[in-house]
Amino acid sequence: MKINIRDVKTVLLNSKIPGTAIEQNTELTRSSVSLYRVGKQTFDNLKLKNAVSIQKWIDNDEKLQSFLKLIPPEELFEEGLVESIDTEFLEKIIQNEKNPLYSNAKISKNTKFLFSDLKFIRSGERELYNYPIKKFCSLQKWVENQQQLKKEQKKLIPGENKPFSINYKKTKDLNIFAFVDNELLTFSDKGWGGVSEKRLNHIWSAIERKGITYRTKEEVAGIAKQVSNGEELLTIFK
Repeated sequence: MKINIRDVKTVLLNSKIPGTAIEQNTELTRSSVSLYRVGKQTFDNLKLKNAVSIQKWIDNDEKLQSFLKLIPPEELFEEGLVESIDTEFLEKIIQNEKNPLYSNAKISKNTKFLFSDLKFIRSGERELYNYPIKKFCSLQKWVENQQQLKKEQKKLIPGENKPFSINYKKTKDLNIFAFVDNELLTFSDKGWGGVSEKRLNHIWSAIERKGITYRTKEEVAGIAKQVSNGEELLTIFK
């Protein structure tokens, strides 16, 4: 489900929409609505499950949709809030714990989710939808930024599964990289693997400044003879 954060905030805080109507159509009680409206509770701490229930009401009520067009929308002045979030998309990110790009450490470093939050959610000890929307907004923003960065990076390396070298003045034979499944890989004595986070920005900067040269299968085969794990180097062509 896509949640329009501005619309949800407008429904919750605008006094022209009675608290009794919100209570009747969502999971929020009239007393909890009052806490947000008098400022005893901040909007960015609204639980995702409550935001979902408001969005469902909006989606299913044409009169409410029309009314929202007539009243001024609420401002999203809280730090980190985004215009909309996609709950199904974010749920897949949270569930994809085996992907190193979305590890507990990585997500907690770049979003408002704590390492302990992710540990409890992924173990099933806590319900994902009980967390506040500010955490989901930060995750949505981070993932979208990552995807945009990958698009920009991919423009520099249009060839998938094609080994290349960076055009350093003194190019070493084992200066071998490849772009596979939207991830930059490098070859080492341990085989093909991801570039460490410390090196990643440096490598992309070098690619942008110096350009790349794709290596032919014959060239890579020659390099493979020089290393003990050469057979793995050639797997890039499979």
